[in-house]
Formats: sequence, C-alpha cells, structure tokens
Amino acid sequence: MASLREQGNASFKAGDFGQAKQSYTVALLESPLDAVLWSNRSAAHLSLGCPHLAAADAIRSLELDSTLAKSHFRLGNAFMKMTGFKQAIRYFESCEHLRSDALVSKKLLEARESYEKGPTETQQALGQDGRFSSFYSPSPTSRAALKPSAVRELNELYVKSTTKCNVEIRTSSARGALGLFATADAEAGDVLLEESPLLATCCNPARCTACTRLLGLEAVDCDSCGAERYCGAACRNSAWEQYHKTQCGDVAREFAVLRSRLQRREDVSAADTCHVLAAVRIAGMISQGNCSGGLSDLPEMRYLYSLTDDADPDILSQILHPFKSRYSQWTMLSAILKLDAVGHVMFDLEFYDELWHVLSANVMADSATNVSMLPRFLAFANHSCSPNATAELKEGQIRLRALGPIRSGEEVFVAYVDSNMPRSARLQALRNRYWFVCKCARCHREEDAAPIEDDDWLREAESMMGPVRILAQSQPGGQEVLAFMERYGWNGSSFRQPPDRHTFEEEFRAAFGALRFEQGEA
Repeated sequence: MASLREQGNASFKAGDFGQAKQSYTVALLESPLDAVLWSNRSAAHLSLGCPHLAAADAIRSLELDSTLAKSHFRLGNAFMKMTGFKQAIRYFESCEHLRSDALVSKKLLEARESYEKGPTETQQALGQDGRFSSFYSPSPTSRAALKPSAVRELNELYVKSTTKCNVEIRTSSARGALGLFATADAEAGDVLLEESPLLATCCNPARCTACTRLLGLEAVDCDSCGAERYCGAACRNSAWEQYHKTQCGDVAREFAVLRSRLQRREDVSAADTCHVLAAVRIAGMISQGNCSGGLSDLPEMRYLYSLTDDADPDILSQILHPFKSRYSQWTMLSAILKLDAVGHVMFDLEFYDELWHVLSANVMADSATNVSMLPRFLAFANHSCSPNATAELKEGQIRLRALGPIRSGEEVFVAYVDSNMPRSARLQALRNRYWFVCKCARCHREEDAAPIEDDDWLREAESMMGPVRILAQSQPGGQEVLAFMERYGWNGSSFRQPPDRHTFEEEFRAAFGALRFEQGEA
C-alpha cells in the first residue's frame, strides 16, 4: 500500500490539490518533523490559491531543514503571490545559492523587476510600501445544508446551557442557511433566551478568567498553578473539565502574562484581543477532547458561521489580510501553547486563520466591560436592519430580549450594526465587518425610496479614493488629502466608519483644494 506521502504526491500530479493537502496533513500528524512533507504541503497550498498557508508551511520546513532549496523557492513564490517582493527576492536568492537553474533565475529577475516598479496601486491605496508588505485575500468556503436530525441534535446540545429558552434553530430563508425562531409568544421586553456562552474572555483581573463574572468573596485560584482565578469552586471545576486540565502550569501562566499585558494597553478593545484569547481557550478544549485539531471536532462549534461561508467573491477579493500581522498573532499563540511537533500540525496557521473568520462572524463584545463572548443559540440569529430582538451581555450570561411582539414560529432577528444609521452607513459597516450586502425589507424600501441620495454617492467616493491617494502622494499639498483619508479610516476598498455625506464632501473639497499640481514641460 502506498504511503501517505506517495498518495499525496500522486494526487498532486493528478491535479487534485485538495486531496494532496489532506494526505500530506495526515502524514504530518505521523511524522511532524519531516521537512519535506511540510514543503510538499506548501506546494499544495500554493496550487489551491492560499499563499499565506503556503508561506507558513515553507517557513516551518526551513526551520526543520534550512538546506531544502524547494522550500526556499516555494516561500519566494508565496511572497510573490502576496506581492511581498522584498521577501520574495530574499528567498529566491537563497534558493539560487542552493540550486541554480533557469527557473530560479527567471523568478528572481521577476521579483527584482516587481520590486523596482514599487508598490501596486492597491498597496498604494492602502498607504503601504508594497515591496515590503504582504497581503492575501481569504478563500471562499461553502456552508453545507444540515439534515433535520443534525439541527435537532444541535438544539438538544445547546439547550443544556440555558436557564431560559423560548427559541430554537431552524432552517431559514434569510441570508444564513439557519436561523433562530421563537417557540413561544413574546411581548416587548420579554426575555426569549438566557444562555451561557461557548466561551468568554476578558483581560480584567477583577473578573473570573473562565466566565468573566466580577469576582466576589467566593473567588478561588487554580489549586495547582494559581494562574487562573475563578468566581467560585463551580467555575473552577468547570474550567478544569472544559480546557484547563491540559493547560495548567506553564501554558496558563503564559496566558496570564498575555492577559495582563493586554489589559494595560488602553488602545486595545475586547474585539481586538478576543481572537488570540479565544484561540488559546479553544486549543485547550480541542486538546482535552483528544481531537485532531479542527473546529469540526467540537460539536458545539461545528456549525458556527464563518465570514467566508458563501461570501460574495467580489467582496472577498477586496479583503486584504496583512500576512505579517496574522502570522505574528499565530506565533504568539504557538508560543503561549508551547506547541510540540504534533501541536504545530494540529494548531497551524490554517487553524488560526479559520478560527479568526469564525470568531469575527460570531463573537459579541461589550465595550463598557471589555468582555467578549461566543454565543451558542444567539450565533444563529440572522441580521435585519429592523430587528425584533436585541442581545445583552450580563455577568457571564447572554440574554435575548424582544423589542416588540413576536409570535411563536416567527424568526428572531438582531441588528449586527447600529440600525439607527442611514442605509449607506449600515451597508458599509456590514460590508466591512461581516462581508455581505444586506437585503432585508427595510433596505429594499429605502433603496426604492432614495437610491441615489442614500447610496450611490458613497460608492462613487469609494471608487475615487485609490486614484486620489496616488495623486496626493505625487503632488505638493497632498499631505492634506492623505490626512483626510486617514481620518475617515480608508483601508484600500472602503471606509472604516461610514461618513456623513455633507461633512465628508465639505472636508474632501477643502483637502483636495490644497493640492498644488506641478506643471510638466511643454
């Protein structure tokens, strides 16, 4: 019988890169220190259009064996695809020292020419020197339809963590394949759901490490490592059984240092810190459950929605994740977890990248307390700009409260963004944070009522910003335009905070008027 490596090689040669990647991954779980396997999986990731994962695997391969010319070459190719030309030159040069041939020389020349040309237009619009910066767009994923039996099992699993539950998950005709539906009539102010979250994180030492409730007289430390402090013995025992047993000791102490460091940073919000904090917790849950490393092995997280699920390809192509930042977050995670050889396979960059998209789609953050929670039932509530319910985070619990009358069997909607904003601002915020275009009844009504006044000006402004940035960078007085764009949080494709039209247009005219165009020679 062919080895897993041979199976992977055969699949790669046949053009079945997904199967090749799978074979290499299983082989790595058996031989995690095999540098060639890491290099082979890097090639599969490249062929699948995932240069960030290819780069991470090639880096791991070179950590194990720095003499592998193919790993240097594949890392150079990965950076080329992420337009990180400076890094690409470095690895093509190192490859050429190990194995000089026409292909390597050609790729090195291509990297040098791209570097000399300077940043691409997209990178200029991002305000980056693209020769040194690497970006990648996330890959789309498909959300498979669940069988009725799976939906029933999910409801039965989640209801165990509720103190009140007048909702259930069902198939929905809204954006998500699933939705949340009322199982009893409710009036305005009624609590439809009160549940414990899948996990809760907070950096505040005055709150329980596990559930984030404020500590009181019954607070207790972990008996073994003392790195975690809980609101009571029950929470301590629950944490031990859920995740802490495999992290008690050095991992928990490193995690405590990270929480303390983040807590001192005033510029960091709960939403900014939740990804790494939650990733450490989830890694403990996976390790404690003897899972293979994927979220699909955790029944309660298996069906959570990801930002990339059935996402619009046009929107995904405009999302540019900075590789350096994402890889640094993952290396922080791996350092805290003190990963062994197998751990590097189980909790690799792909694990963190997928988890980031799931958490970004579902985590709720309270800016007042800097608490973040990953809900169970509430994660399946779809968005509407005319919501009939609202969510509350209260001392380790999540509540869903009706905003008006809701009949039994009616779908429950919440607003993912401030529903009081104008339509253009809501659309932009949803596009920026959740990567979809809202098509709820209210948006359709407002589009029909004022399609030009409400929306088109913002789209036109977005289409102008890239060329305007390039112009501002080359003309005297351009610093006023660049400061204006930074003030509105321009990220290369959209504004971080959707602007008010009147104020935006006035400030833009003032900034653009400061430009002094240089005259060319006749």
